[in-house]
Amino acid sequence: MKTKALLFGLFLLVAAAQLYVPTEMIWQNQNILDTGTIMKFKCEPVDPYDPFRGKYISLRFANSTIGVKNANRYQYNQTIYATFKQDTTGYAVMDKIYTAAPKERTDYLELTVDYANNYDSIQKISVSYPFDRYYMNEYKAPMAEQTYAESVNDVKKSVYAEVAISNGTGVIKKVMIDNQAIEDYVKKQPN
Repeated sequence: MKTKALLFGLFLLVAAAQLYVPTEMIWQNQNILDTGTIMKFKCEPVDPYDPFRGKYISLRFANSTIGVKNANRYQYNQTIYATFKQDTTGYAVMDKIYTAAPKERTDYLELTVDYANNYDSIQKISVSYPFDRYYMNEYKAPMAEQTYAESVNDVKKSVYAEVAISNGTGVIKKVMIDNQAIEDYVKKQPN
């Protein structure tokens, strides 16, 4: 009898843990969306469709490099922290980078160094953003992916992602084409 009660208690504990983890992840992302600083990250073209990636739009962002002094201080896959500002067109660009999380600001992102170019006269580093997928309804995603690919290659169109950033984390709020959410933009396109 005690064994059954112990097993049942253990089962309840495992079930509670399985519910807690995804709930906590959802809550953290929603908190960032609600309280984070919204920045517009300009999008650029990506390689062709990857059939193994599932139902989302693959995003690639412009402005993923920043000029630095002594680029040789930075190594591949190193974690850095960046604050952002808006350029003259309203898009987010890296303003400053840090090797430790800045204590005086909350609107920064934790990034990974892709490469450091210290061979040219202009030294710079390139980074990977922690967000590159925009998940959508599985039936709308293929049309949205095609529309995104066409739009990002059209210089007349404005394509960007609104990203909420807070304490090192970024969450994509929406992908925009000509100032319309991609979901609404796709609905208006002829089939």
